[in-house]
Amino acid sequence: MPARTVVIEKLSKWNGETHADITPGEYTQLTGRAGRRGRDGEGHGVVMWQPGMNPRELAGLASTRTHPRP
Repeated sequence: MPARTVVIEKLSKWNGETHADITPGEYTQLTGRAGRRGRDGEGHGVVMWQPGMNPRELAGLASTRTHPRP
């Protein structure tokens, strides 16, 4: 069942070799999974706060458009 909210625990991921920061495109893909396509006008993405997290980094991920709006 599609979710209306996506929770992101960390802004990094294991890429098979090392832990790497997620890219704006990956952030868009993850948060774009919130909401049922064609049924919901919006979905919600929640990022859990972690010690050492940089709010500017998160704002940069969230504000970078990687796909045109429909």
